[in-house]
Amino acid sequence: MPSMLVNSFCSPILSGPGNQDDHEDIPFMHEDEDLVEDQLIAMLHLERGYQVAKVSCTAHDQSQHTEWRRKICEWSYRVVDHFRLERDCVSIAMNYFDRYLSVSGSSQAYDGGCPCPTCQRSINSRTFQLAAMTSLYMAIKLHAKSSSTNSRTRKRLKLSSFVDLSRGQFRPADITAMETEILTKLQWKVNPTTATTLVSFFLRLLPPYSMVPYRFRATYDLVLHVTHELARYLAELSVCMPFSHALPSDIAYSSIVVAMELLTTEALPISIRNEFFQTSRQLTGIVPNSPVILRLCEQLGNAFYPEVLMEEAEDHPISVARRAGLLNIQSAVESEQSFHTHGDKPAVTTPHRHSARSVMEVPQCVTP
Repeated sequence: MPSMLVNSFCSPILSGPGNQDDHEDIPFMHEDEDLVEDQLIAMLHLERGYQVAKVSCTAHDQSQHTEWRRKICEWSYRVVDHFRLERDCVSIAMNYFDRYLSVSGSSQAYDGGCPCPTCQRSINSRTFQLAAMTSLYMAIKLHAKSSSTNSRTRKRLKLSSFVDLSRGQFRPADITAMETEILTKLQWKVNPTTATTLVSFFLRLLPPYSMVPYRFRATYDLVLHVTHELARYLAELSVCMPFSHALPSDIAYSSIVVAMELLTTEALPISIRNEFFQTSRQLTGIVPNSPVILRLCEQLGNAFYPEVLMEEAEDHPISVARRAGLLNIQSAVESEQSFHTHGDKPAVTTPHRHSARSVMEVPQCVTP
């Protein structure tokens, strides 16, 4: 696995366990249980209004579209990392992009052809590429904040920056026209709930420190940090995978389940996990053994690289937890070996954070 995957995993919020300056950003420091539950329920209600419509196609091999979409997603991560923006912008951008394609497929703009994304690309690959770049431009303009620990201010990129990124393929007028078309097709619904955001809210359902058995309290704060880091990494990874029709809440929940499996029962005892599952079920109706969650957990587990658990920075939560014997590394390695026996590992990576390359050195938008 490329070393950049391990480096990219470091959180812009959690620079190390026990960082007092960042506690205002750590979800586990909030104790208003009623407010958290109300906010989570509201987001679950909102997410269905942003769900990508599933359109079937028997005319083409869907793996072609999946690969093309993955390249776009990885390019988007490289862009936001280069400009030091929050990575959740990519989740939002891909939601715009996927919803636009699903809606545009039935329009006359595609001559009434097959509405699936693969057929759309066959009809007009330039529009496909322009829509992807414009979706990222919109997400950054509406939602981007600096990922720097010391700066949480809103940050915007000029339209000219995206023109430069396209290497002259698109003019400012092309991007602004596509922006108008996307906003119209999406009916100006531009505030989707993302799996990364929901990971933080779901984890607030874990028992508070005061309710944890005494023998587990010494490492509980660290365990929460690690669970959050691993689950958020998996949620970011999912954006590049063929999950566009899955609900963000299902992806977030599955990411947490997989993250918990990467911890030993001494780190996170079965009783605490069961309490989390019970609380989540009562509040959201989601259960860990449902077919949807089981399938997502399997796919996320297959995409996970155990090398992520070998973080080398001494003060990083992952490194501290590994030295304390809290990580179930052997299980992760055995799972990867078992998967390699039956198939190839998904070609999904998360680009390195905070690239030092100049704007002109950021890879241009991928082409068919």
